[in-house]
Amino acid sequence: MIVSGNASLPVHRRARTDFGDIWQAYRDCPISARLRVLARYVLCPYSSLLGLFPSAGRILDVGCGDGLLLFLLSLEAKSRTYVGIDIDESKIAIARRARISNAEFLLGEVSTLPPDSYDCVSIVDVLYLLPKSRWAEFLEQSVRVLGKNGLLIVKEVTDEPHWKYWFAYLEEILAIKVIRMTKGNAPHFETSDIYRAHLEAAGTHVFRIERIDARRPVAHLVFLGRKRT
Repeated sequence: MIVSGNASLPVHRRARTDFGDIWQAYRDCPISARLRVLARYVLCPYSSLLGLFPSAGRILDVGCGDGLLLFLLSLEAKSRTYVGIDIDESKIAIARRARISNAEFLLGEVSTLPPDSYDCVSIVDVLYLLPKSRWAEFLEQSVRVLGKNGLLIVKEVTDEPHWKYWFAYLEEILAIKVIRMTKGNAPHFETSDIYRAHLEAAGTHVFRIERIDARRPVAHLVFLGRKRT
């Protein structure tokens, strides 16, 4: 679904990735971390996300976890540099041990980073773990570090249709409370209008919203926005 503006973006040809590539990249990490990363690869529609990133420039992944997104991106365009930041010390340790080229991983909050420093900022499956009372500051800080006309890519899960909502809710409760694969509060999924309103209030113009949940039991939704000047 294109909601407004020009949907064309500078994209690159995606290389083929398989489980063996990921297993090898994380071969210096504990087997529990390697299995967690593989599970994440299965659950998240990365193949629909990778082509949305610019082919060159400096990319920041906020809430990068084990660094899987940046690993997948690093296999493709070589004229990019990557920074991942997360508050989970154990996952940052895994990302640093993984074999991810042109990438740096930082422990901390996005608010500690300098302004106007990145061409693209991604936030993938982070908002649903944060209380909505924290969204405004978190998103404003994420937009602050974007350079002029920088691209913001946000992937979240929406609450429609209801059967997909409940599947996603149970899946995340299992990941957070039982397996402890994910660190955060009880999950909450919102409508596309609520996500968009918060992204635009933070200083972006959202020009594209697209469902990327084909043949998947979870309603994945991606937002693309440009930093307003």
